[in-house]
Amino acid sequence: MTVNPLFQQSLEPTIGRTRAESACLPTCFYMLGRAYGYLQDVSIETFITSLEGGDSYTPGTGWIRPRMSAELRRRYKMNIVSWKLRSAIGQGEDNVERMVEAGYLGTQQEIAWYQKYVVDWPLDVVVAAGTPVIATMAPGFGVNESVHAVILASLSNDQYEVIDPDERNGAASRIYTIDQIHRVLSPLGAGSVILPPR
Repeated sequence: MTVNPLFQQSLEPTIGRTRAESACLPTCFYMLGRAYGYLQDVSIETFITSLEGGDSYTPGTGWIRPRMSAELRRRYKMNIVSWKLRSAIGQGEDNVERMVEAGYLGTQQEIAWYQKYVVDWPLDVVVAAGTPVIATMAPGFGVNESVHAVILASLSNDQYEVIDPDERNGAASRIYTIDQIHRVLSPLGAGSVILPPR
């Protein structure tokens, strides 16, 4: 699977500069969703504006990952596994019922994947096994003053390939060591994977 990088700043003509600069999370979902074949006939502009009209975005809070996961399941039939990052190594939590209620998980396939790969595995193992993860970085990642979403695309030889949708941070695809990612991973954030269509 190839993820074609896309900068959130490309949305400025459609949604304005301020909103484009806060569109890292939906841009990451769009890039992965397209790579998996879910969004072949949907433009990034249509994708973002459709989400802004739902309940996954609030002006005071910004993008809310479990709500966005639920909305993407509903609108685009995506299979999404999302979880709170409870530590710097990215493991999930055990209360699946609460996660389903919040929108982090939605189907039995998603629950089974979460229980098999996330509960006891560090984020490094999930990514090294070949599953790209949308992860929340802490404030201070690149030029970002608040939390920021990126795609941890791959991990080999103790180095992450990171796809960053924020053009202000430089090249879309960059290499970071495991230690660099652990230092900037937000323990208050979340991780998400998109499962291939059945």
